[in-house]
Amino acid sequence: MKSSATDHAAVKRADLPRLWLAAILLSAGAGLCDAAENRPLASQPLVSTLPAPNVTIHQTGAKPLDLPGWFKRPAAEGRVPAVMMFHGCSGLPGFSWRRAQEWGALFRAQGYATLVVDSFTPRGLTNVCADTAAFTPAQRAIDVWAAAVALAARDDVDPRRLAVIGFSHGGRTTLDAIAIERPNQAEARSRLPGTARIAAAIGLYPGCRGLHDDFLVPLLIVVGDSDDWTPARYCREFAAKARPAAPSFSLEVLPDATHDFDVDDKPHTVLSHAIAYNPKAAQRARELVIAFLADMLR
Repeated sequence: MKSSATDHAAVKRADLPRLWLAAILLSAGAGLCDAAENRPLASQPLVSTLPAPNVTIHQTGAKPLDLPGWFKRPAAEGRVPAVMMFHGCSGLPGFSWRRAQEWGALFRAQGYATLVVDSFTPRGLTNVCADTAAFTPAQRAIDVWAAAVALAARDDVDPRRLAVIGFSHGGRTTLDAIAIERPNQAEARSRLPGTARIAAAIGLYPGCRGLHDDFLVPLLIVVGDSDDWTPARYCREFAAKARPAAPSFSLEVLPDATHDFDVDDKPHTVLSHAIAYNPKAAQRARELVIAFLADMLR
């Protein structure tokens, strides 16, 4: 596989025409956001108490429970495609909620509904960064399918054009959700009705270590080459595996980007891992994600 500052893997690539399309979409879509959503991320307040959810997601696994969700539509009529969003290991309040607001506004500006899912609160969890074994991405992956079922049941969402994006712990959750060899998810996947499907999956700085499965849907992974929490080398190893019959897969390794490179905040460390905003990498990630969704959710 070719290796450079930006890596491309397997069947699909974000070529120049798609980047040109992404630039147009980003420019045209900015006007669709309302004033609150259109503020720079750094000016968005960090909230410790989330607003009341407007969706309940029924997760019917071995331990059934209801997950809170926050659903928003774009300025469009009729059935629209939708993007499910899964937070990182620190839970949804604070840092992750602010990130969800920025990405959500971007998605809605392109005509996608958004569903932000809280996987932790109903399980009595707040933060698993220091001990991911407390609730692993593999255990959490059934939440992705529960959210897809909830979206497919709505009369304002196109169930054939669902996508999922996850960040860090949520990114690995996304990868585990679409992995083929996961018998524990068979029941969750089987609940998706009729022609409903997850048509695209995106992992931002997911943990790729130990990931060997083939996957069910087209996948984009974006990670920084300076990420010392979820190192890019494991994603490169995953990308190097030959998948002649698999859906499209792209890996993008962005230069000089740490973990959480897309969130505008002061440089700091979490559990000795470097976190720093990189505006160039953040913009590149947005372009790649929007181009990927435009291609997969047509």
